[in-house]
Amino acid sequence: MSHYCVVEFPDNDRELAVVSSTWIRGVGNSMKTYWPSGPTANPRNQAKRHANVKSTWTLHTCAVLKTTGSKNHFILRVCNFILF
Repeated sequence: MSHYCVVEFPDNDRELAVVSSTWIRGVGNSMKTYWPSGPTANPRNQAKRHANVKSTWTLHTCAVLKTTGSKNHFILRVCNFILF
């Protein structure tokens, strides 16, 4: 089962986003997440659908602040606030 993760991007003014747990990778001693890129990427829609990582996506350092299942009401509120 895929989960949603609230992540913080320390290299991008500590910006927050909601991503699919399938996008997260442990790289060395840090966590990284793939991020949809390109003019038609639509990260919000991709995250909602737990889209598979594509070769065109970029990899960014992140900190995972919260991980939960897709039916958790807290994360859905956060998703609506941050992402949707």
